[in-house]
Amino acid sequence: MSDLIQLYANANIRIAELERENAELRKDSARLNWFINLDEEDRVKFCRGWYRWTPEQVRAEIDEELRKEAQP
Repeated sequence: MSDLIQLYANANIRIAELERENAELRKDSARLNWFINLDEEDRVKFCRGWYRWTPEQVRAEIDEELRKEAQP
């Protein structure tokens, strides 16, 4: 019986990990959609300087833009 309990506990841990990963992938999808939906001029403006940004900085910049858009 303890093997089943451990199996159940491990499954729950894995499910939680997958849910966190899924949430991060959904955020990246929203970021990508935001970027794709920019017109070409805005996309060029936004991309200036990306070559020296880390992926975390790019995500943070897009998140900031998404927050700005969400405000009424």
